[in-house]
Amino acid sequence: MTRRLRSWMAGAALGAALLAAGCVSEVVKPIGDTTLSVARVGDEAVLQWTAEPGFFYTVLYSDRLGNAATKWQPLPKAIDLQAKQPRDAMVVRDEVSASRQRRYHLLQETTPLLQRAEPVR
Repeated sequence: MTRRLRSWMAGAALGAALLAAGCVSEVVKPIGDTTLSVARVGDEAVLQWTAEPGFFYTVLYSDRLGNAATKWQPLPKAIDLQAKQPRDAMVVRDEVSASRQRRYHLLQETTPLLQRAEPVR
């Protein structure tokens, strides 16, 4: 048996074990890179990205920057947003004091965030 075949078999066995244990439930390949753009003007942050139908988009934010214990929270106006057409331009506004720094993260999921029991990390 060649080294490549043994390596492939070991990887397949590990993948099967993880799947059987429930560690991997679904693998979703993104349609493409989704870039979240953020522009700050005074006390408002304007977030923008291109969305595709069939996905749910949620913007998360954190006011704790660079901390290992960063807690991400869903932005109330940006939970489970959906595109109405292909390449739909999504825009969300977040009112936040100009003196406060805030970090954003975009989730692209196949199921709504509000229906999932697992916490957001």
